[in-house]
Amino acid sequence: MPDWVELERRCLNCQRCALADTRTNVVFGKGPRNARVMFIGEGPGENEDLQGEPFVGRGGQLLDEMLSLVGLSREENFYITNIVKCRPPQNRDPLNTEQDACIGYLWEQMELIKPKIVVCLGRIAALRLIKPNYRITKEHGQWQEKDGVLYTAIYHPAFLLRDPTKKPDTFADLRAIRAKIREVCPEVYSRGVASSYSRRANRGSGFGGKDSEASARGQRRKQPNEPCPDALTMAPRDPADSSRRFHKRSAPPAHRR
Repeated sequence: MPDWVELERRCLNCQRCALADTRTNVVFGKGPRNARVMFIGEGPGENEDLQGEPFVGRGGQLLDEMLSLVGLSREENFYITNIVKCRPPQNRDPLNTEQDACIGYLWEQMELIKPKIVVCLGRIAALRLIKPNYRITKEHGQWQEKDGVLYTAIYHPAFLLRDPTKKPDTFADLRAIRAKIREVCPEVYSRGVASSYSRRANRGSGFGGKDSEASARGQRRKQPNEPCPDALTMAPRDPADSSRRFHKRSAPPAHRR
């Protein structure tokens, strides 16, 4: 049985592949180590490499905002990490050899956490963890059970920055993830963030509805974790109309993670 202290020590000193030669920091993971839900991406980007924490750039900020809409917080009730722990140069996709060298650390993290639900962030993670021919444009939000763990995938947040029209699809996937958590591991929502989420969600007719969005704007100063407009625009104003697309101003090219 692995030990967290020993596992992190080995990971931080890893020299298993060439990524060790170009990294600034090893990005081990973040969140409660007794979480029942894990979010797993492909690898760190520039901001993550500099700060040593996963998903802290623009994509990570969007991810936190999206997950707050369904009562999830890396500080309280899920663990987030990547397949490879060091940044690939120029944010390219990690090579299979790099994934092979590093994925043992992820298996040990999962053995310690024993998650009931794993959410893959993007195509690369889904290909590695769900199945080698995974098609994220057709299969996102679908569930597959492996060794007693439920796996699904959503679009990578960096992809949503490049293509905001996929936000409604991701919002539908997040609602399904919320429902699955309530079914499989409802204790995830027993923490403080869940009660805050429930109060926010119940203000209006639904996530991102006119009443709840107005309330969020009116109380944003009192609630520093209130989702920003970028996250709120992902939800249809009419919850019954999941096909409605919301547009925002074009964003400059961003780091993938």
